[in-house]
Amino acid sequence: MLRSFARLRLRTKLILAFSGVGAATAALACSAVLVASIVVLEDDDEEDMISLAQVIAQNSAGALAFQDQAAGSRILASLHTKDTILSAALYDSAGKLMAQYQRPGSGARPPPFAGPDRATEGRSLVIRTPVIHDHEHLGTVVLLADRGEMLAQIHMAGLILALVLAVSTGAGIILATWLQSLISKPLLSLAETAHAITRDGDYSVRVPSASDPDGGRLTEAVNGMLAQIQVRDQKLVRNEDQLADEVMVRTAELAAAKERAEEANRAKSEFLANMSHEIRTPMNGIVGMTELALGTELTREQREYLEMVRGSSDSLLGLINDILDFSKIEARKLELDPVDFDLRQALDQAVQPLAPRAQAKGLEIAYHVAADLPAMVRGDALRLRQVLVNLIVNAVKFTAAGEVVLRAEREDGEGNTVRVHFTVTDTGIGIPAGNLVSIFESFTQVDASTTRRFGGTGLGLTISSQLVRLMGGRIWVESELGVGSRFHVVLPLEAVPEVVSARGLQSPRTLEGTRVLVVDDNATNRRILQDMLQGWGMPATLAAGGTDALDALAAAHESGRPFALVLLDYHMPDMDGFAVADRIRQRPELASTTIMMLSSMGNGDEAARCRAAGVASYLTKPVRQSVLREAIEAALGGPTVAIPPPPASADTAERSLRVLVADDSPVNRLLIVRLLEKRGHAVVVATNGREAVAAVDHDTFDVVLMDIQMPEMDGLEATAEIRRREATGGGHLIVVALTAHAMKGDRERFLEAGMDDYLSKPVRPADLYRALEAVSHREGLAPAAAPPYAEVKFDATYILRQVEGDRGLLAEVVQIFHAELPRLLSDIRGCLDAGDVPGLERSVHALKGSVGNFGTSGAYQTALAFERMAQKGTLDEAAGRLAQLEREVGDMDVALAHMVAEMAA
Repeated sequence: MLRSFARLRLRTKLILAFSGVGAATAALACSAVLVASIVVLEDDDEEDMISLAQVIAQNSAGALAFQDQAAGSRILASLHTKDTILSAALYDSAGKLMAQYQRPGSGARPPPFAGPDRATEGRSLVIRTPVIHDHEHLGTVVLLADRGEMLAQIHMAGLILALVLAVSTGAGIILATWLQSLISKPLLSLAETAHAITRDGDYSVRVPSASDPDGGRLTEAVNGMLAQIQVRDQKLVRNEDQLADEVMVRTAELAAAKERAEEANRAKSEFLANMSHEIRTPMNGIVGMTELALGTELTREQREYLEMVRGSSDSLLGLINDILDFSKIEARKLELDPVDFDLRQALDQAVQPLAPRAQAKGLEIAYHVAADLPAMVRGDALRLRQVLVNLIVNAVKFTAAGEVVLRAEREDGEGNTVRVHFTVTDTGIGIPAGNLVSIFESFTQVDASTTRRFGGTGLGLTISSQLVRLMGGRIWVESELGVGSRFHVVLPLEAVPEVVSARGLQSPRTLEGTRVLVVDDNATNRRILQDMLQGWGMPATLAAGGTDALDALAAAHESGRPFALVLLDYHMPDMDGFAVADRIRQRPELASTTIMMLSSMGNGDEAARCRAAGVASYLTKPVRQSVLREAIEAALGGPTVAIPPPPASADTAERSLRVLVADDSPVNRLLIVRLLEKRGHAVVVATNGREAVAAVDHDTFDVVLMDIQMPEMDGLEATAEIRRREATGGGHLIVVALTAHAMKGDRERFLEAGMDDYLSKPVRPADLYRALEAVSHREGLAPAAAPPYAEVKFDATYILRQVEGDRGLLAEVVQIFHAELPRLLSDIRGCLDAGDVPGLERSVHALKGSVGNFGTSGAYQTALAFERMAQKGTLDEAAGRLAQLEREVGDMDVALAHMVAEMAA
């Protein structure tokens, strides 16, 4: 209906609108009058009947009291004067009919005794009124009245109102027709003029003036607008400067937009810096603790696992650096970082961290590097690992059973450039032919069902594709549904001239000619091991299972050319590696055969079983070529290759330094303390900048390792406070920033803030030691003076007696005291500033109780005197007493930490 109304002409719309409003108004008024009339008539009729019933009730009291039916009938018969009464009845209090009245010819029955006081039954009205005399209920009068006369009055009123409505509606239509002409005429004239201007393009045409004021203003405004358009149209042709002005305005807007974008970019950089801090802080603990562990005496398995942890950590740090270069990636300014690297080691670092994930799914994972590839090449090792890791992760994700294999082979190149062909092959779900190109696009996976099943963002292959192109290579995929996929990456790498050949993998003479039996149910693993062994001059025979292996061992023994070594896979169907090893040991003629176990699911229990079963060595697949060769040499009794710890500096530094380590992370503090203690440095720790400033006040240090982001007071604020105090007291304490911030410009910002050097987390031990050696060689660095805490003396016997000789408990108590001390001092300082004497007394008493656990001299006596001062309410010397107390308990806190450390040592 609204659409039909919208298509009507304006004149018709106005007529309908005006007449409709008038008709609706009249209808509402008539309806209101009719409703009011009905209500009034009904109320009047009901009130008349109620009054009549009450009169009858009063007159009937005597008849009911004396049970006089004749009197009751005479009273009811008086109702014949009321034409509207159809019938009436008089009931006693028990509901018994005493008298009744029926209008002649009405045929109405006496109304019943029971029912409501007022009730409407069609055209009839029933009224019930009680008969009461001297507060005694004698009976009830019931009247039945005809409402026909009233309804007739209502009907007549409705007819009159309907006639009024019809007349008013007709008058409204006539008035609306006249009114619309006053409104529509100027508008129609305006529309005709606009149509003419549009048709002819002549803005000199004007709308005729209207006679009414509003229409006149409208036509005047439109004509004024047309005049302005005409003038502007003429100016547009003549004036070209206006365009230049608009360009200038647009340029200014673009400049403002650029400034806003730069501000957003700065905000993004700050966000990335904070994310870098949050990620690098735990990474610092992982990398540092791994470095510490690698510096200890380890078994071959432990060192191999820790090397994998370190390699994974390095890869993760590389990805964090990618996040920090986010702006460069968006601007397509990502720069490669070519370095010399070991190709085989790079592939091992890409595969090994992913091996547990593959093995958890029951997959075989392996890699093989062709022997004719150079050992050392030049390229971006981080980006290469990133590409290979992406491909291997996808292969493991989409493979439910079978294997994932990484291969590196040589293609022709020019000069020192070697084109290396990498392939990642899996036995997974495969990719439809129509998706072989689109999977390299952003947010794309094989299909929707794959996305729901396997998840992922679909960005991994896109990033890999972009990196490969950036490195000058190409990437593509071959796949067959239900069979698997093979991703190809060809990259140009520069062979390092000094180590072009892979002589590092050349076999020692002791292994040449050694016959080896390779037992593995996986054909790919057998071929890879065969290639490795043959490259070392070791003839290899392949067996696909335990039964074939036992037959091959027996045949070799009978021919007089037994196998010296068996490389035995553990996880095989029918007969596993341990079962085969037991069968070999049960045959005396094969007892001299050396057995090495290879497993895809390495754990300590299997290694223990190998030792118990007389297996010479146990290695976890995928095994690195160098590790396999060394293990074979050791197992055969040849020249054993030791596994030295990573190169490090001398055990002790040239000069022992007193170092303050300020860091809020317990892991980071522990790591730095252990690294420094290994070098013979004395270390004091602080958990925030405020504690660091207090420690500098109470102690003497050669250098401060200051974290930047700490609670209460950060590293920059603490350094500024130290420099402010040096400005008045002299001296210069060396402060080295130790932080997880790694954004460009951070180093310069920290140095400008007064720091002397900068170390980025995760801290490498070599970098830390170099920074401290630089401190040691600074000219004029005097030997560290005895610290103030050295003056603090403890009765160790008394303190240990307090904890019943439990040194571990003592360490916990000292740690709690150290944690609570800042709060206790803060409470005292707050009460003193507020003049709260009772609160000051309580706070000092609490501190005195904590100090008393470690003796009753020194700081305890100061706290006791302070408490008595508060009890007396004499606070004139309270500020000086508080400064003395803070100094003494600070020295005591440091001395306790050293005492506990000495006890632990």
